[in-house]
Amino acid sequence: LGAVLSKESAILLPLLLLVLDGCRAREERSLRSYGALGLGLLLGLGLRALAGVGGAVLPTAQGWALVAEHLVDWVGIMGASVVWPSSVTSARDLYWTDLEPDLRVWVGWAGLVLAGVLGMLSRGVQRRGVLGGLAWLVAGLGLTLVPLADKGGFGDRFWYMPLVGVAVMVAVSTSRRLGPWLAVAVAVPALVVLSVRLPDWQDDAQMWAAAARDVPSPVNHVGLGHAMSRQDRLKRAHVAFAGALTTDRLANDACPRVVGSAVRMGYPAHGVRMGRWALRRGCPQSGELSGWMATAQALTGDWAGVRATLAGSPPDPSGRDLVLAAALARRDGNQAEADRIVGGRPEIAVQVDRLLAEADSPPATE
Repeated sequence: LGAVLSKESAILLPLLLLVLDGCRAREERSLRSYGALGLGLLLGLGLRALAGVGGAVLPTAQGWALVAEHLVDWVGIMGASVVWPSSVTSARDLYWTDLEPDLRVWVGWAGLVLAGVLGMLSRGVQRRGVLGGLAWLVAGLGLTLVPLADKGGFGDRFWYMPLVGVAVMVAVSTSRRLGPWLAVAVAVPALVVLSVRLPDWQDDAQMWAAAARDVPSPVNHVGLGHAMSRQDRLKRAHVAFAGALTTDRLANDACPRVVGSAVRMGYPAHGVRMGRWALRRGCPQSGELSGWMATAQALTGDWAGVRATLAGSPPDPSGRDLVLAAALARRDGNQAEADRIVGGRPEIAVQVDRLLAEADSPPATE
């Protein structure tokens, strides 16, 4: 129950018990344990329903199509992270699976195929253990396909449940005499890797900086930009967001933020230039990008540009378009229209006052 309330993927625990029971002699299996796990799952689901917590939103058809297109590479990359470990990455993206060497992809697939072959060639408890561990591995990775299709991002964190299956396969395939030596062979290089990588794991910003250094993909630059923004290191964040837009494959999350970071630094004219550059690079005219662009234009006194940017653009999820529309109405002397847009929401009225005050003050030197 505690596991299900902490992490939804714990619904796989009955399957894990089934795999472990498959590795035991028949007389050692206990059906009572399934009743306990089943009761915990029912209580967890009941508490979630009582709290009004629904299921995850299913990904779009476009997300599933992206997964299908890159599935072979994704499976190989995930398999290689166990068979052929390398530096831990904060995130990868399905759009950039081709950044991985082909050799790593095929080594990953070879490891998975070898596990299946060993399972079929073995007998008795060992065979049940290898095939059961492989089933657990497939089920654990399969569960991650939903967030993968929804966000397009994946990483080594997806292995925390499937690795149980790997552990089962290794355990049933290893003799008691070889087991301790195998544990040492795994532990020693793991400790060395941890010692080398610990400086990169001091905080979120250092972790993303190391990821962008080791794998300079657009998605890692976006992650670095977010981490720097949370630390108010806005110039460094701006550089990271701009770096995410310099390749021929864009990270769309960086599009509005390359403008927003410039505005937050106090350089609205630079924000306008970066917004136009982002659009030329192929960024979509989203509501968030339009909101930041119009804000930057307002702060430079280009109210005609504000009207043009907001015209026909989708709504800004953060409501900047409402603040700007109310500010335009106030400047036109149409207080009734401004009040209608504000709609009795004092927080929007405060933002309108602040925007108009900042627009009347001289901008910072850029």
